[in-house]
Amino acid sequence: MPQPSPRFDIIHSEISKDLERLTELETSARLTPAQRQMLDETRRSLGQVSSELEALRSEHEGLQADFEHRKKGLEDDLASIRAERDGLQSDLTSIRAERDGLQSHLTNIMAERDDLQSRLEDLQGDSPRMEVNALLEQFRHDLADLNWRALHPSEAERDQPRVVIERMEVELKAGLDLAQGVQLVQLRGQEGAPENASVVRFTLRPATRIEIVEDEPGT
Repeated sequence: MPQPSPRFDIIHSEISKDLERLTELETSARLTPAQRQMLDETRRSLGQVSSELEALRSEHEGLQADFEHRKKGLEDDLASIRAERDGLQSDLTSIRAERDGLQSHLTNIMAERDDLQSRLEDLQGDSPRMEVNALLEQFRHDLADLNWRALHPSEAERDQPRVVIERMEVELKAGLDLAQGVQLVQLRGQEGAPENASVVRFTLRPATRIEIVEDEPGT
């Protein structure tokens, strides 16, 4: 909207000059009644125009003041919107940085998950297994071998204390696989837990060897 125009002042000044000329003409010349009447009508018309002009000036000033007030409000709103936009831009930058950090963290978690999945698959793979009869036969064989070595020591072991296994108890903890007969399966998933450990108990006694010597005839 344009600034207030000086046209109001120019027109008002011209009207004032015309009124002054009418006054001078009225006092300096002899006028007929008809001329005086015409002069009075002209003066009234100029006065009416002057009043309307003042009204227009007042209305124009009011509109101008309202325009300035609205302009100031819009400028304040625009400044507030710009400040809010800058704040949102800063928040958006922070959110993007946080998103990138979370994406990196998620990538690490997924890599760790894949590693744990791989390890779990390894643990759930084929576990060592053995038939019950084969295990018992292995225990018997090992026990007999230990006792035979205790009763038949080598030259280097003759002077060392020797014991034999008199009794052996086995508390075996294992899974059972019935797919192909009864087979014992090692508990791979929890093999490190103490409660899953098998227990072997031995009862020992000193190893003695009785030699029978026959008397010779005539003694």
